[in-house]
Amino acid sequence: MNGSLQRRAPVFAAALALCLAAAVPAAAQPVADSIWSGGPILTMNDRAMRAQAVAVAGGKIVAVGRRADVMKLKGPNTQMVDLQGRTLLPGFVDAHGHMVVGGLQALSANMLAPPDGQVRDIASLQQTLRDWAQKNAAAVEKTQLIIGFGYDNA
Repeated sequence: MNGSLQRRAPVFAAALALCLAAAVPAAAQPVADSIWSGGPILTMNDRAMRAQAVAVAGGKIVAVGRRADVMKLKGPNTQMVDLQGRTLLPGFVDAHGHMVVGGLQALSANMLAPPDGQVRDIASLQQTLRDWAQKNAAAVEKTQLIIGFGYDNA
């Protein structure tokens, strides 16, 4: 290394380190797809039962807390959702479930009428069972069973 470059190397290294340090926090913060605020947000966390805002990115909650802090994740395409004073609660996927029946239903042909299924008559019921059996041929061959749920002749 020549003398001039040797003297400048620490300056270049310090500048590079400063640039990297400044870039890492910005890159680590996700940009929110949506931010919810404008009403009580109940977290169900005993240490912080209420929040002012929630940020969501990629289908996951990425920030909960003071609105000013959460707003740091707002980008140009972030959807802002105003709760208009309504309360936001954590999602309850199933408040009342029967695990065995739910599992059986997940593995069965859907014979419900519209809008939850496609069965309108006996012909559509038969077609639904044929389609399900074809898609699940290995299970049908192994068990010799075709199981459906939800049929109502009314």
